[in-house]
Amino acid sequence: MTWFMHLSSRDRAIVVGVGILALLVFGWLAIWRPVTGYHADEKQNYIRASGDYDFVRQSLANMPVQKNTAAEQAGDQGGSLRQTAGQAARSMGLAITRLQPGEEDSLTMWLDSADGGLLYQWLALIGQRYDIRVKNISVSKNEGQGTVRVQVTLVRGGA
Repeated sequence: MTWFMHLSSRDRAIVVGVGILALLVFGWLAIWRPVTGYHADEKQNYIRASGDYDFVRQSLANMPVQKNTAAEQAGDQGGSLRQTAGQAARSMGLAITRLQPGEEDSLTMWLDSADGGLLYQWLALIGQRYDIRVKNISVSKNEGQGTVRVQVTLVRGGA
């Protein structure tokens, strides 16, 4: 700090001014811009997710319910959750890659490559015919394949 005291008053004023300017630029670049940019990005993500949700909701509402399909005959109301959901999925052409029983009579299923339309038809079918509900679902797009990767947890009844 002794070097600062040896400067002339004019040079000290310039050094202090440059220091204040550097702090302002640092504050702008390191704090203000990231915070405001994050808010704008998250707003766009929310708008995009809202549009996706509306599309899925409308698609499910407009989806015709197929009657007398092979999936209806896949299992009866008294069958186990694993057997009923698994047979219905296989009869609709969905390939289950992994099954895991869960707590409270739930079943988690993984489908690595499923057609999105068939997936929604299967979920609607098991919900209407067998009273099997989705407790949790994770769907991600398989790039370049036109299919989706799904992890879904199913429960019987309205749970």
